[in-house]
Amino acid sequence: MKKISVVLITLILSVALFSACAPQSEQPPQVIVLDGVDKGTNKYVVSENITSQFDSDTNTVKLYGDSWYVTPWFSQSWTTYNYVTVGIKLPDNFKGADTTSGGEITGKSVWSSAVLRYDVQSFDPATCEWEVENQSYWKKSVTGDGTTPIATEGGAVGYFDFSFAANSQNTKKDNLVKVAIVFNEGETAVIYTIDISELTLHGEPAPQNTTE
Repeated sequence: MKKISVVLITLILSVALFSACAPQSEQPPQVIVLDGVDKGTNKYVVSENITSQFDSDTNTVKLYGDSWYVTPWFSQSWTTYNYVTVGIKLPDNFKGADTTSGGEITGKSVWSSAVLRYDVQSFDPATCEWEVENQSYWKKSVTGDGTTPIATEGGAVGYFDFSFAANSQNTKKDNLVKVAIVFNEGETAVIYTIDISELTLHGEPAPQNTTE
């Protein structure tokens, strides 16, 4: 019996040591920055020019690096904006909403999303405060709401991607940009703050070799 007990204990210890030493699967980052807003959702790649740091306590994303003019796939006439694309990891319970075309289901989107635009014209700094709740000075710009499919291939798979013009005065205030996302029906919107204070904005398109 003693020999059997020793063998069993040895096996248990071996399994425990193997489990402890086995490599742990790396979790995907909560936030990524993407290049390819000129090409389309399924052609995004992780950015080589911009990095991010995410504070989960405040849902704040701080961006670092360089941003150039880029014409987004959704409007070929917008040629003088520093479009930046951020990806927010979809939650494990993500169901979202179906996107459709011609009555056929074509994919999935988040339930709703909105960039909270700062309304410069109606904002009086002497009497007003910069608040998300103050809808007379913040206006929601719909970017999802069941119409923009999330990626099914490329670098944005598993993420809700959204693009904003970092040099637009109606989009930022004090180098901060805010976006509200409702991932699933009936849930409360999650508000993310994008800090672009360390992002260098170039007033020209990128040199060709930086976007390849």
